[in-house]
Amino acid sequence: MNIDVIINKENYSVEKTIEKIIGLLCEYEYSEVMKLFAYTNIKLNSEAAKSSGYMVSPKLTRNVPFIYVTKASSGHKKIDNIDQLFEQYSNLLDELSKCYTNIVDFSRQDSFHKSYISYHFDFPTISIRQYFNFFFTNREILGKIYNLKNDEYVVRLIHTLFLLINFERAWNKNFKSSPYANYLKWKNINNTLNFEGSSSIYYQIPINMIKKIFKKYKIYDLDIIDKIFLNISNTIKTNKVIYPTEVNKLYPQYFGLRNNNSIVFMRNFNVLNSIYEFILSSKEFNDHNKGIYLEKRTQLLLEYVFGKNNVFYKVYDEYGAENDFIILHQEYIISVECKATRFAEPFFDERKAHTRLVQNFKKTIQKAYDQSERIVKNFDNGKMKFYDSDKKEKRNVVLDLSNFNFDKFQSIVVTLEKYHTLGTELQISITQTKYINLPLVIDINSFEILLNKCTLSYNTAKFIEYLDRRSEFYGFVYPTNADELDCFGYFLNYGNIIKDSVTGLSIIIGSGYSSFVTDFLEIDNYMIFNELYGI
Repeated sequence: MNIDVIINKENYSVEKTIEKIIGLLCEYEYSEVMKLFAYTNIKLNSEAAKSSGYMVSPKLTRNVPFIYVTKASSGHKKIDNIDQLFEQYSNLLDELSKCYTNIVDFSRQDSFHKSYISYHFDFPTISIRQYFNFFFTNREILGKIYNLKNDEYVVRLIHTLFLLINFERAWNKNFKSSPYANYLKWKNINNTLNFEGSSSIYYQIPINMIKKIFKKYKIYDLDIIDKIFLNISNTIKTNKVIYPTEVNKLYPQYFGLRNNNSIVFMRNFNVLNSIYEFILSSKEFNDHNKGIYLEKRTQLLLEYVFGKNNVFYKVYDEYGAENDFIILHQEYIISVECKATRFAEPFFDERKAHTRLVQNFKKTIQKAYDQSERIVKNFDNGKMKFYDSDKKEKRNVVLDLSNFNFDKFQSIVVTLEKYHTLGTELQISITQTKYINLPLVIDINSFEILLNKCTLSYNTAKFIEYLDRRSEFYGFVYPTNADELDCFGYFLNYGNIIKDSVTGLSIIIGSGYSSFVTDFLEIDNYMIFNELYGI
């Protein structure tokens, strides 16, 4: 860790550090640089598994190689000591990360810069199963944006992505005793990294081994590799400075890099996020499609947890105003509003970022809060009926709250994607009234994980308790990477501290608390590969 970047920050800049990284990489042959990229991904994954998190942002590690391919010409050096070169490279990645975080004051007043860092350098919490289901649900869109012939080709593309993530498991399961397979493994033995208690992991996955795996799983379209891997030797070079924050816009469709003989990509399932974002940002996945997808997924989740008869979807009040969901649970009425508007990318410039994020907040979270508040205002005016249509002449009563005994009201805003500090620090921006508490704001993937955790390890009552207590977190608990699951993980461990908190006290919590929520995913992430491929 380079402390000097923090102490003497005026001597460092993003541009200078990018130049140093490219200068180092350009000393080596293309194939050697590919090896370094792969080695770095594997080593950082290993280090993260042993500690509380990544020493370098995984998203930064994934994006920097794409900057290299726009700048580099092949050098002449071979790698003498991979560990020594990894140390140099990872230190420069750390320096680059600190050049960005130097702009951020992680105090509670600086929520917009924290959104910038969280948006560009943290992967959202999405499980492998959630990625898989998202791709399959939206495979028609996936086929269009990759220009694939038909649904069969799309399915093959999806299986390609997931088989490559677990290449070693697939290989050992199917070819461990094959003479030809053992020959290929011996031939590529210098391209592997061994960890105690695990099988060899390939720095770069050889194309000839991929062909054999593909054939086993009836994937005969090797051109799929060209669609999702950027060829390192055929990229147009530029003198323009390319920033890590621009990579997803420049190369949204690519999973990783390739040369003539092998492929390399971030050996972590978060690499699927690039394809996930490619779908979200595509014109085919328009606002209408986003809204339908989010509401249907939320409906299934709510009905699973609270029971179908207790969840009322798309209901209209006396005046024809719509509410997405009203849930009846014991003495509670819970309003749930879905907002599929994409989170607006924060600008580096603080003034512009502030303006853009405030606008984003008003049309999503503030609007959802106002819609929920309207329910309580109607109660006060004796308007307790909800209908199946906004047309007065042809509507039917589907819910009459006067028939129920309730004395508690809570609200939830479910977004399509993570809303960073706009959600976790909403007290800064929201216009609150006396009618209702501040809502829980959470993206659909985190919401599903949180509810599954309650179902598996606790019960629905635990979620309701968190919902009751969530308002107390605002202005008191500040997660550094703006993740609602960190807040819930903190609640599971230290909920009583919040109840007895001292006025004016605030706590800044790190990213490790989400692990108390996501621990069950380790088994599920393993099981999905077993279910799909028998590995």
